[in-house]
Amino acid sequence: MPELPSASSAEHLPLPWRADPTQLTRIIRCLVGHSIENVERELIVSSLDHYRGSRTDTAKVLGISIRCLRNKINLYAMHGIAVPPPGRREHTPTDQAY
Repeated sequence: MPELPSASSAEHLPLPWRADPTQLTRIIRCLVGHSIENVERELIVSSLDHYRGSRTDTAKVLGISIRCLRNKINLYAMHGIAVPPPGRREHTPTDQAY
């Protein structure tokens, strides 16, 4: 069975999306004191906004299944949290040359 990437690494992402470990550590330290649920929600909503509502691109970059993303979006909707509507995929993470 293949080994899965560590949750603290970005090995599953294409090179252009891998974060600088030092920068990532600084960002994470700013999140101390916030619940994982709130951080996850903000990351998902911000990613959806960044990728113009593309569920496929957002799920791919976050390393989660589209089904998982849809379930979370439905949960947010039940709680009245605004989520960017589905959008057109103008470019995808895999479209860029490496």
